[in-house]
Amino acid sequence: MTDDTPVFNIDSSLFNDSPLADVYYAVRNELEERDPKKEKRKWHHNIALWAAWEAHKTAKDNSGLNLLKMVGLPDKQKEFAELLGVSARTIRKYQDEYAEFARTGQEMTFTRLLGRYRMGAVEALGQVATDKEHSQFAQSQRTFFTLTGDLVDKQDITSGGDKLEVVVRYAETNNNPT
Repeated sequence: MTDDTPVFNIDSSLFNDSPLADVYYAVRNELEERDPKKEKRKWHHNIALWAAWEAHKTAKDNSGLNLLKMVGLPDKQKEFAELLGVSARTIRKYQDEYAEFARTGQEMTFTRLLGRYRMGAVEALGQVATDKEHSQFAQSQRTFFTLTGDLVDKQDITSGGDKLEVVVRYAETNNNPT
């Protein structure tokens, strides 16, 4: 049995077309902005690749394929450390020092995933919100108009967790000159 896992290459179109590349380049650019010294580039690369790896190590695409395996990255921390030429201890150090980048990577992944389903969800919401016979008709209309900004509930207007009184004043028209 042969292993069909590709050999990882940062310059491959397989990697650059994957969601991992988005995280990698965003983190690497941020690190280079913070510390633009040329001698730091290898560390920027390692940390950025770690952030992409960490954010996607459990990610699956729609068909259940492992994104890491698809681009040639290992699932296991020890193997990933070997690929980078560092120790597993260094990877644990990244987790302590650079967790913000892993969180950012996870948020980017989540946003990308939401983007994939957003139109379908909006279409479904619109169908329910326009079907008077549907059991969720009223709630779906409320959700729809809240999302569009046309409806703001009183309980959404808060200051420090306390409800603010909402005063509605209508302009009085006075046709009598004073």
